[in-house]
Amino acid sequence: KGGEDVGLVRLFSHLARAARQMGRRCFELPCDARHVSNIVNGYAKAGIVDAELFSHLSTVAQELAAGAFDAQNVANIMNAYATLGILDTDLFARMSRVARCYEPQTFDPQHVANIVHSLAVLGIDDPELVSHLYDNVLRMRQTSLLQRDFNAQAIANLAWSTAVLNVRHEPIHRWIAAGCANRISEMDRNCLSQVHQYLLSCELEGIHGDGPLSTEALLPLQEHRAAIREAFEDGGGTDEINGRLNPSSLQRDVVRTLERVGIKGVLEEYTDPPSGYSLDIKIANSKLVIEVDGPSHYSHQGKEPLGRTRMKRRHLERLGYTLLTVPYWRWYRGLSAEIKCRRLRGVLS
Repeated sequence: KGGEDVGLVRLFSHLARAARQMGRRCFELPCDARHVSNIVNGYAKAGIVDAELFSHLSTVAQELAAGAFDAQNVANIMNAYATLGILDTDLFARMSRVARCYEPQTFDPQHVANIVHSLAVLGIDDPELVSHLYDNVLRMRQTSLLQRDFNAQAIANLAWSTAVLNVRHEPIHRWIAAGCANRISEMDRNCLSQVHQYLLSCELEGIHGDGPLSTEALLPLQEHRAAIREAFEDGGGTDEINGRLNPSSLQRDVVRTLERVGIKGVLEEYTDPPSGYSLDIKIANSKLVIEVDGPSHYSHQGKEPLGRTRMKRRHLERLGYTLLTVPYWRWYRGLSAEIKCRRLRGVLS
């Protein structure tokens, strides 16, 4: 299997060298929106990040006329960059402008779910695009975008994305709550975990900025709350949903340093009872929490927290915690114990 992996990487590396010539004026290798979409989608499905290739294809896509794209191209491109955690704000701004030009009937359920989910994964706030897409969803009788056309994964993605992006628009929340209830029996643990965070967001943050979403709007989901919560606490089939990971060497090192500077009652992997969130480090008999965030919490080769990390931070603050963050680039191999103690005292102060 290791040999197959090496062979796959070599193959994609070779393909990347060829693809980087596409769209260059000095070569007879044209590149249209479909080409860009197919290439980045292929790399995303293989889980292979080629920063140089994605930067080149971003430039190519931004230079193409708006009419060169269809909704499928836009959704695939945005989804591919999000899947690999590549935050390209210029490209997403361009795709947003293109998508906002489309008529309602242009979008199908998967387009809507993929585009909104891509924004949420990368933590990109684009209220104009989200509003445009959700307005189309709510005009479903005219656009034929019915709740039954969204499969379980798509409706769960929309619910989670709405929570991450902190959308406060009661009609779309009513639509999502009803849609989730209709598909609940088809949802796997990952989908149910997404719905849990959606419900948690509604309860903690509301949808108008002045209080929780009305109980009545969430009634279709409340009877399933126990199963939804259980899926979240079990990890939902992914360690990225609730933060329930085995303690990393980075986290253990922070714990040892806390003890070294005299902090007592350090609790690791503490589960917050109201939310079900797993907290990296909690100080006993206090509301002080320390999250030790590794690279998976941030955009690829960047320092921008991803959408799930931003939402968890918001929720913990709403739950009354004082949240401190130790990012991986501030705590790395080679740091002396003295420097670690000094940095941790700085965080705590």
